[in-house]
Amino acid sequence: MTKYINVTDLTTVIPAANAVWQAANTQQVSIPTDLAPLTFEQELTPVAVLQKLYSEFLPGLDQEQITTAVETATQAIFKDKALSQFVTPDYTEVDHPQTQFNFSELFNSPTMTSADLATLAITHLAATTQTFVATDPELLISLGQTLLADQKLIGIYDERQLPTILKTELAELQGHDNVALYLDDQPTVAANHLLTSHPEYRLIDQTVLLTQIPLIAALVNLTNQAQSEAVNLVIPGTKLNAVLAALYARQLGLPIAKIIVAVAAESNLSAFINGEATELAPEIKVNLQRLAALVADKAVNTDAEMVTALQQTDILDFVSVDRTEVAAEIRFLQTKLDYTAGLETALTTLAVPEATAAATENVVLALIDPYVTPETILRGLTGRNDGKTGFEAVQILRQIVGAKPARLITHLKGVKAVETPKFAEHDFK
Repeated sequence: MTKYINVTDLTTVIPAANAVWQAANTQQVSIPTDLAPLTFEQELTPVAVLQKLYSEFLPGLDQEQITTAVETATQAIFKDKALSQFVTPDYTEVDHPQTQFNFSELFNSPTMTSADLATLAITHLAATTQTFVATDPELLISLGQTLLADQKLIGIYDERQLPTILKTELAELQGHDNVALYLDDQPTVAANHLLTSHPEYRLIDQTVLLTQIPLIAALVNLTNQAQSEAVNLVIPGTKLNAVLAALYARQLGLPIAKIIVAVAAESNLSAFINGEATELAPEIKVNLQRLAALVADKAVNTDAEMVTALQQTDILDFVSVDRTEVAAEIRFLQTKLDYTAGLETALTTLAVPEATAAATENVVLALIDPYVTPETILRGLTGRNDGKTGFEAVQILRQIVGAKPARLITHLKGVKAVETPKFAEHDFK
């Protein structure tokens, strides 16, 4: 039976009901142990796969509650869609310097990012009157769409680097009665102040195990579609919850040979992995600590121990990639392979290994719809910045690539911009 232990000593047991909700603001950092290998027949439905996984990670939860939560959430969000969509580019006339690779898209859902999958069933597994707190805009948007009638969501986020489409989605969310959104230049700090004064609120971020379980289900779908005996997964370093999901999936018996993490060369994460002193966001630090303890199979307490574990493992490979090469990669993927990729996905493909074992297939996880960042793709395709963003950029991109944007784009076109207030802790006293 799965149990949860603290990464700092690997002996302190943490109840599963607490461990699966642990976020970056909690004192203890847990990892699951004694995961039993599972068999996933190809004919299993996504709901059946999810039920099997929730039963594995939540052994104490009532099976009827799991079934109800999974069935309700899956039907509401995905209906009859697959949790991941396999895409094979056309390499017929292309001699690519890297080994050929496929894409697995995990964004075919209402808000166009993998956050829809990550937050699946969270609101159904929480108390019916729970108040959630989130600072990740993608998670905020997804949670806001799935709240139960008496649940509430408080979102604190930094809008300075957000794509126009995400800002529009958040503007629509602002109109929901049970959602309150605020701006702050340091949303994590603001959220921690709020959670200190309101410990009954629940933080949802990428460290919460419940955001990783549905991603494992998508990887089951992925490996069932693969043509080779095993796969190398290439995952963006901005989504360490997906990296953890891949590692857990490997422990559960999925044929994952290696997990390659694409990291922007100038990022704090890249500096940390290379042993440089740097400040990491709490959710990144916690997930790295989990990854280090899992691959080293020993307690991890210091930054040096984490770096050593992450550098010396054969399972994980952190690859630094140059953001200045993204524009050329976007152009290559579109013009040569007829695949439209946004910033994050194009950056990830740069980390695909050049040499791969014959029986192993490289699969890039695409975790955000390219139409969320149309302006980035336009710059990559045209080589210039004409100032077009949001829906203007969507219309131009649609004409260039000849593909329809997600249906949500049409729906969002009529959403009016709203002024989001600055966060003030005294509003919650």
